Amino acid sequence: MLKDTNLEDILHNGSIKTPHEAVLFLNALDYVVKEWNQAMNNFSVEGTDDVASEIYSQLIFCRMIFADLTSHEPQTPLLEAIKCMKDLKQSMMTMAKSYARTPSLAHWYLSLPVRVENYYHSMRGGSQW
Repeated sequence: MLKDTNLEDILHNGSIKTPHEAVLFLNALDYVVKEWNQAMNNFSVEGTDDVASEIYSQLIFCRMIFADLTSHEPQTPLLEAIKCMKDLKQSMMTMAKSYARTPSLAHWYLSLPVRVENYYHSMRGGSQW
Protein backbone atom coordinates (compact mmCIF):
# COMPACT_ATOMS: atom_id res chain seq x y z
CA MET A 1 0.00 0.00 0.00
CA LEU A 2 1.14 3.55 -0.75
CA LYS A 3 3.47 2.29 -3.47
CA ASP A 4 5.22 5.05 -5.36
CA THR A 5 4.31 7.69 -2.78
CA ASN A 6 6.48 9.57 -0.33
CA LEU A 7 4.73 7.71 2.51
CA GLU A 8 5.49 4.16 1.34
CA ASP A 9 8.78 3.90 3.19
CA ILE A 10 7.46 5.25 6.47
CA LEU A 11 4.49 2.87 6.42
CA HIS A 12 6.35 -0.29 5.49
CA ASN A 13 10.01 0.14 6.38
CA GLY A 14 10.32 3.31 8.35
CA SER A 15 12.03 3.55 11.66
CA ILE A 16 9.97 6.10 13.57
CA LYS A 17 12.10 8.00 16.08
CA THR A 18 10.64 11.53 16.26
CA PRO A 19 7.18 13.02 16.78
CA HIS A 20 7.39 14.47 13.27
CA GLU A 21 7.99 11.01 11.79
CA ALA A 22 5.12 9.64 13.89
CA VAL A 23 2.81 12.29 12.43
CA LEU A 24 3.95 11.23 8.95
CA PHE A 25 3.08 7.64 9.86
CA LEU A 26 -0.37 8.81 11.01
CA ASN A 27 -0.74 10.65 7.69
CA ALA A 28 -0.02 7.36 5.95
CA LEU A 29 -2.73 5.73 8.06
CA ASP A 30 -5.18 8.35 6.76
CA TYR A 31 -4.46 7.02 3.29
CA VAL A 32 -4.83 3.40 4.44
CA VAL A 33 -8.24 4.18 5.93
CA LYS A 34 -9.30 6.02 2.77
CA GLU A 35 -8.29 3.07 0.57
CA TRP A 36 -10.04 0.58 2.86
CA ASN A 37 -13.22 2.66 2.90
CA GLN A 38 -13.26 2.96 -0.89
CA ALA A 39 -12.70 -0.78 -1.27
CA MET A 40 -15.56 -1.56 1.10
CA ASN A 41 -17.83 0.94 -0.66
CA ASN A 42 -17.05 -0.77 -3.98
CA PHE A 43 -18.55 -3.93 -2.50
CA SER A 44 -21.54 -2.00 -1.11
CA VAL A 45 -20.59 -2.71 2.49
CA GLU A 46 -22.67 -0.43 4.69
CA GLY A 47 -21.43 1.54 7.67
CA THR A 48 -17.85 1.90 6.56
CA ASP A 49 -18.09 5.69 6.26
CA ASP A 50 -18.93 5.85 9.97
CA VAL A 51 -16.06 3.54 10.84
CA ALA A 52 -13.66 5.60 8.73
CA SER A 53 -14.86 8.84 10.37
CA GLU A 54 -14.24 7.39 13.82
CA ILE A 55 -10.75 6.26 12.85
CA TYR A 56 -9.95 9.68 11.36
CA SER A 57 -11.05 11.30 14.64
CA GLN A 58 -8.79 9.02 16.64
CA LEU A 59 -5.89 9.71 14.29
CA ILE A 60 -6.34 13.44 14.90
CA PHE A 61 -6.18 12.89 18.67
CA CYS A 62 -3.04 10.80 18.22
CA ARG A 63 -1.43 13.56 16.16
CA MET A 64 -2.10 15.97 19.00
CA ILE A 65 -0.44 13.76 21.59
CA PHE A 66 2.60 13.25 19.37
CA ALA A 67 2.78 17.00 18.74
CA ASP A 68 2.73 17.44 22.52
CA LEU A 69 5.93 15.42 22.73
CA THR A 70 7.80 18.20 20.94
CA SER A 71 7.60 20.34 24.06
CA HIS A 72 10.18 19.92 26.82
CA GLU A 73 7.52 18.73 29.27
CA PRO A 74 4.55 16.98 27.61
CA GLN A 75 1.23 18.36 28.84
CA THR A 76 -0.84 15.33 27.91
CA PRO A 77 -1.31 13.11 30.97
CA LEU A 78 -0.03 9.60 30.36
CA LEU A 79 -3.42 8.05 31.13
CA GLU A 80 -5.05 10.26 28.51
CA ALA A 81 -2.45 9.21 25.95
CA ILE A 82 -3.02 5.54 26.80
CA LYS A 83 -6.77 6.01 26.36
CA CYS A 84 -6.18 7.65 22.99
CA MET A 85 -4.09 4.68 21.85
CA LYS A 86 -6.68 2.17 23.07
CA ASP A 87 -9.45 4.11 21.32
CA LEU A 88 -7.44 4.03 18.09
CA LYS A 89 -6.98 0.27 18.40
CA GLN A 90 -10.69 -0.20 19.05
CA SER A 91 -11.74 2.00 16.15
CA MET A 92 -9.45 0.12 13.76
CA MET A 93 -10.72 -3.29 14.90
CA THR A 94 -13.66 -3.20 12.45
CA MET A 95 -11.29 -2.48 9.61
CA ALA A 96 -9.14 -5.47 10.54
CA LYS A 97 -12.16 -7.74 11.02
CA SER A 98 -13.29 -7.00 7.48
CA TYR A 99 -10.32 -9.11 6.37
CA ALA A 100 -11.00 -12.04 8.71
CA ARG A 101 -10.84 -14.45 5.78
CA THR A 102 -7.42 -13.13 4.84
CA PRO A 103 -5.45 -13.49 8.07
CA SER A 104 -2.29 -11.82 6.79
CA LEU A 105 -4.22 -8.65 5.92
CA ALA A 106 -6.22 -8.73 9.15
CA HIS A 107 -3.00 -9.05 11.12
CA TRP A 108 -1.39 -6.18 9.21
CA TYR A 109 -4.35 -3.88 9.88
CA LEU A 110 -4.30 -4.86 13.57
CA SER A 111 -0.59 -4.15 13.77
CA LEU A 112 -0.95 -0.51 12.70
CA PRO A 113 -2.40 0.95 15.93
CA VAL A 114 0.00 -1.22 17.96
CA ARG A 115 2.87 0.38 16.09
CA VAL A 116 1.48 3.83 16.92
CA GLU A 117 1.32 2.87 20.59
CA ASN A 118 4.88 1.51 20.51
CA TYR A 119 6.19 4.67 18.85
CA TYR A 120 4.54 6.83 21.48
CA HIS A 121 5.85 4.72 24.33
CA SER A 122 9.41 4.81 23.01
CA MET A 123 9.28 8.60 22.50
CA ARG A 124 7.65 9.39 25.81
CA GLY A 125 10.26 7.21 27.50
CA GLY A 126 10.69 6.37 31.11
CA SER A 127 6.97 6.07 31.76
CA GLN A 128 5.45 2.79 32.81
CA TRP A 129 2.42 1.67 30.81
